[in-house]
Amino acid sequence: MTGRARGRTGPTGGLAGPRAQKTVSLALQGGGAHGAFTWGVLDALLEDGRLAVEAITGASAGAMNAVVMVEGWLGGGIDGARSQLETFWRRASLDGSLSPAQRALLGLMLGFWSKAWTNAIAPRFSPYRTNPLNINPLRDAIEALIDFDRVRACNDVALFVSATNVWTGKVAIFKTPELTADHLMASACLPTVFQAVEINSVPYWDGGYMGNPALFPLFDETMTDDILLVQINPLERRQTPRTVRENCRSFDRLVPVLAGAGHHVVTMDLRGRGRSEITPPGSYGWDSHVRDLLEIAELYGADSFDVLGHSMGGFIGMSLAAQYPRRCSRLVLIDALGEPEPSALVPITKSISRLGRTYESVPAVLSYMQAAGTIAPWDEFWDSYFAWELEPVDDTVRIRTDLAAVGEDAAYGSTYDVYGLWPRLRCPVLLVRASRPMAPGGGLVVSRAHAERFAAEARDATVVDVDADHYSILISPPAISAVERFVGAGAA
Repeated sequence: MTGRARGRTGPTGGLAGPRAQKTVSLALQGGGAHGAFTWGVLDALLEDGRLAVEAITGASAGAMNAVVMVEGWLGGGIDGARSQLETFWRRASLDGSLSPAQRALLGLMLGFWSKAWTNAIAPRFSPYRTNPLNINPLRDAIEALIDFDRVRACNDVALFVSATNVWTGKVAIFKTPELTADHLMASACLPTVFQAVEINSVPYWDGGYMGNPALFPLFDETMTDDILLVQINPLERRQTPRTVRENCRSFDRLVPVLAGAGHHVVTMDLRGRGRSEITPPGSYGWDSHVRDLLEIAELYGADSFDVLGHSMGGFIGMSLAAQYPRRCSRLVLIDALGEPEPSALVPITKSISRLGRTYESVPAVLSYMQAAGTIAPWDEFWDSYFAWELEPVDDTVRIRTDLAAVGEDAAYGSTYDVYGLWPRLRCPVLLVRASRPMAPGGGLVVSRAHAERFAAEARDATVVDVDADHYSILISPPAISAVERFVGAGAA
């Protein structure tokens, strides 16, 4: 189907090498770092040389591939196009020549960073707050690599770059004679990461939302009837997305205190918990969570940082501090140390029993948890804590936290020599221990004997006992005060 009067006949045209036999148009999808796959396809097509290219339409990373390839071709033919594509993706990769800060922001735009940022942090904070000066190293990298004057003057190939008009929600197409770095930034502008890109006072977001890529320019404004689509996104994905909208709620009482003292505090739902994504089986375990934390730290440019962990989070913190001693400045363990006393596992098992079930309503979930008796006395904190991990399913609600993820992490922990971590901790450590069992006559998650042994084996350990249980310690004023004193005043 075509909107033109006739198709191309006669000799090949566009970007045509000496072996070109057929003219096509290219349609390049956007898809973050998957755009590197498109680079591989383009490199193979250029090396083969039998196809000439009359026009290219692209969105996001597809638009960048298009402009980079054309600019390289104009400067050096087939070899120039291949070289320029390689240069771009090498610079964009995590082992490229950009600074850590540039790689961080470039990675965010192209999707190199793991789900830790996009699932746990970006949706929580607007880029107008996290990046008020709208600093974008990607623009510098693109402008240093691309001669846009040369691109705009090109008559050999037509370029169509799509972006989404924020005001109308419609696709906008930018053509060869007008292209600048702004148009590429607009085409790849994820609204959770960067401020909207304004062109002629109109704001734009990523083109992939409304045209990934837009094909209609190839119907009306080219001569060839043949379109080669490089597809990097599936037509259908039979999986319900589970992405985070905010941070976990475990430290809701502690965060304001630390923030008020001048600390920059970042909390997260671990993968498979709360509103973070449920990743495939085999992707859990303490080391996986440690990698997520390190990637968040890299994002913020934090060479060293304090780590606070409650329950299993404490074991993850110990693992990080032991493996990467230069990264962890101070470690706070909130009722997490070693193997719990056997009878302490009963109320923990009751708490886990809430997973993998559906409930009539949010109040029904809260009633179930109160009736379990694991948390007493009940506080409004727990209403927010448990409601946070719920999602609607038809006329019911279910808990987002994945039972299989919890089970896999538990199995991982059962094989880990946590006691071997203690003497490897080089940073100051605060253990805040709950001295009250969760049930009358029950056991403790951290026994007194373990706490005394830890104080003797760890290099620089402080132990504070708090009259609270494993859960209520999160809202205990003495526990919060102990953490505040240990961490101290941060930079305002």
